[in-house]
Amino acid sequence: MNNNSFLSLVAENIIENEKDNLNNVLILFPNRRAIRFFKEQMKQTGKMYFPCFTAEMLSIDELIKKYTPDYILGEQLQLLYILYQSYQEVYYTHNPIGENETKESFADFYSWGNMILNDFDEIDKSLIDAKILYRNLQDYKDLQADPESYLTKEQIDLINRLFNSNLSEEKNLGIRKNFISIWNCLYEIYTNFNSRLDLEHLSYSGKMYRLFSQRLQKKEIKIEQEKIKIVGFSVLNTCEKEIFKLLKTDYHTDFYFDYDEYYKNNPQSEAGIFIRENLQTFPMNEEFSKNNFDRIVTNKNKINIVSTPNDTTSLAYIDIWLNEVVPLANNLSDIAIILNDENLIPLVLKSLTEKYNDKINITMGYPFNQTWLYGELIEEVTKLADDDKFNSEAVYQVIKSLSIEIKKQTRKNTSWQYLILKKVNDELQAFIKELDKIEQQDITKDIIKKIVTRTLSNLKIDIISEGIEAIQIMGMLETRALDFEYILMLSTTDDNLPKISRDSSFIPLTFRKAYGMMNIERKTGVFAYYFYRLLHNVKRINYIYTNNTTLNKLKEKSRFIRQLEIELPIAKNNYDCIEQKHISATNTIEQKIRKYAFNIEDLLFIDNKTNKTGKIVRLAPSALNNLIHCEQKFYLNNIKYLREDLSDEQFTAIAFGNIFHSLAKYVYEKFREKQVETEKLDKYIYIAIEEYFQSGETEKEKLVKERERKLAGDDLHLHMIQHYLKTIYVQDANGENEYIGSEMEFNVDMPIAGHIVHFYGRLDRMDYNKKENILRIVDYKTGSKKDATFKDLSLLFQNLKKGENESFIPRKDGAANLFEILFYCFLVYNDKNSQYKGKDIKPELMYLSSLDEKDRTITMGDRNKKIKFIYNEETDKQFKTHLINLMERTIFVPNKQEYKTNVSEEFCKYCDYKILCRTDKKEALYK
Repeated sequence: MNNNSFLSLVAENIIENEKDNLNNVLILFPNRRAIRFFKEQMKQTGKMYFPCFTAEMLSIDELIKKYTPDYILGEQLQLLYILYQSYQEVYYTHNPIGENETKESFADFYSWGNMILNDFDEIDKSLIDAKILYRNLQDYKDLQADPESYLTKEQIDLINRLFNSNLSEEKNLGIRKNFISIWNCLYEIYTNFNSRLDLEHLSYSGKMYRLFSQRLQKKEIKIEQEKIKIVGFSVLNTCEKEIFKLLKTDYHTDFYFDYDEYYKNNPQSEAGIFIRENLQTFPMNEEFSKNNFDRIVTNKNKINIVSTPNDTTSLAYIDIWLNEVVPLANNLSDIAIILNDENLIPLVLKSLTEKYNDKINITMGYPFNQTWLYGELIEEVTKLADDDKFNSEAVYQVIKSLSIEIKKQTRKNTSWQYLILKKVNDELQAFIKELDKIEQQDITKDIIKKIVTRTLSNLKIDIISEGIEAIQIMGMLETRALDFEYILMLSTTDDNLPKISRDSSFIPLTFRKAYGMMNIERKTGVFAYYFYRLLHNVKRINYIYTNNTTLNKLKEKSRFIRQLEIELPIAKNNYDCIEQKHISATNTIEQKIRKYAFNIEDLLFIDNKTNKTGKIVRLAPSALNNLIHCEQKFYLNNIKYLREDLSDEQFTAIAFGNIFHSLAKYVYEKFREKQVETEKLDKYIYIAIEEYFQSGETEKEKLVKERERKLAGDDLHLHMIQHYLKTIYVQDANGENEYIGSEMEFNVDMPIAGHIVHFYGRLDRMDYNKKENILRIVDYKTGSKKDATFKDLSLLFQNLKKGENESFIPRKDGAANLFEILFYCFLVYNDKNSQYKGKDIKPELMYLSSLDEKDRTITMGDRNKKIKFIYNEETDKQFKTHLINLMERTIFVPNKQEYKTNVSEEFCKYCDYKILCRTDKKEALYK
């Protein structure tokens, strides 16, 4: 960290003024991260004084905890259960349950109790009188008519979900009634909850803040030190402001704020909102104020605004950038990679080459559900709950087995995985302890699974090491009070920067503004401040954004960057201070191919091997399509189970397809025994869809349905599904096909190269065609229609075939779809437990985008000699021969050492795994 950084200037000021009295100084910071960097700066700045350096350094949370020792912060589950007890006591006193109704279970309350707890926390940190805020809604005369005038769409949707609003009920009346029923109880719940906590000397964060402030005011707290230095704060809640006022009155208190005249003196600048407030209320000491706070305009820094076509190209650029700046930096800690999208962190780690493995330090919340450990752990832990074995020792054994799995990995960057596993173990062990405090009737197997699943899926783990001599990877909010000389900021599109979301809350937006609580405008100011303060001491900063179109929305650079482009050149009187660059996906990047070793023990789909749950692992057609395309892709996806992040467009398309398949089965099973008149179909299908999302016997099934409903997206998607189902149903009613079943699973075990290979598939639908006296297998496809003709079966099993000139001929467009449905035919024809074994089958691909085309016949042969394809004894022999050949030339190769990779530029260009295959990126050509 350079000598002009904010923390170095603070260290210099404190040592100069307090070097003989450091044991009588308390230095207060907004978080622990700033303390770690500040200690390092103190060592460098005051080496001659360091042996006697005894100043106490605390974060604001640590200070409050230290001086309120009679209260302890409760665990989340513990607090939520106590809140649930208060809710039950208060709410049902005012809203008695009717006949045949039941009180809300703890599992249901858990899903939204966090919201109430967060509201209580913010009320206390804002020093709001809860009695006044939560006064009877009738007292808010201006909020009687239209709830949409004071509730956001998110709040209205939330209330409807919580109270299962009757769709036939008049809209505004229903919303308002439900909102009032909970709102008018919240103050009583708040007081009941706090009384229960007082009895057990427990607290949540906001309660501790308020208590500390009250005790300071009453002179019940005496800080040990006489001098207090308050360093690096920016956004202050009301309680923090009150605390600092009291400390300023009773102690010799100095304030150190980090800002720049560039935005502080501009009343229109969002970045200066909080600094202007803070400096007015808490002026800095005169000596520190003499430092230069006009750096953004005067610094000779290099600002690059770089556009890329996609996130993959952005990630590939990281190594190129590091190779440029690492030789320039005096210390690795002067280099930072800042992520505005935390979901990119797994891909960032995978994209780094091995030479940086031990030179990175992650200081941000890592989303646990982005790791391969998440899926493994959820499966094992929920199984423990099913078997009544959810206890400390059993969970520890699951964690231990996963740590052994990590050791077997050939992947790089595994140290952070051990750290994640340790923190998850701590979280689960704490959860188990809290379960003992909950009454038995409120805890069932399903409740445990539901809470564990939701806890782990929302878990973000701070991976913070003590070493700072490394390249820092962090989120924007983690940069508070820190300066870096070289910064690469990823995902600087307008939807990520500022990344403002509406927090789930029962407190209407109009109320939040009226009571001075955090709102959208002030949140934007927070991000603006963090964005601009990084320019204080930077030598080179690269903003990376993607300019592709997703879901018909053009992605653009952040408005903060646009403001910088317009304003900074004018302020600097230098129109070349910002450079625009573009990295094309077609840029030449010198690369090597990373190799992955072949190990027969990795193949769980052979010889009756089982996974950890005791189930035989089988190859699905999607896995075989990967194998045909590229052995390395098959290895990474289907053996190591690495899953890349999906774009919004991909994710929505997959979710839409999955939900359509589920609904198609549900609707057909519901209607199969009765004829529905065409004019009534819309209504019947709509009702069936709503019933489907409400179905589910266990909590896990309900959670799945809830997630599916959310993934369905907007109402337009459900209307599309409703239209498709109606069209298909009408066509079937007028046709010759007799529905047999949907989502049917078939398994085949086949001897290949001395091993038994296990295959399986779940086909969309099976019919019996009465006219042709033949089975029909239908595969629904949500994408654009592909050609349903192929020359011969062998071409479906080849991806790239070398021609005479050694060039590569890509697999026919649509071949993957054809292979998949013929594979289903193979399974049905050969499943020894199937009543359809050995029966001829007619396969059809049904593209939803082309439902009006009734001829879906798959044909085989040359252009002039096409024949309708029927899967029979002859084609089955051919299919088996090609399948065996595929396995023998890719997997069961004698003395096989490694998985081959497809090096076709055309194929690799859009592959999700190219980051994991290509290394040593040396050069990027800008346009």
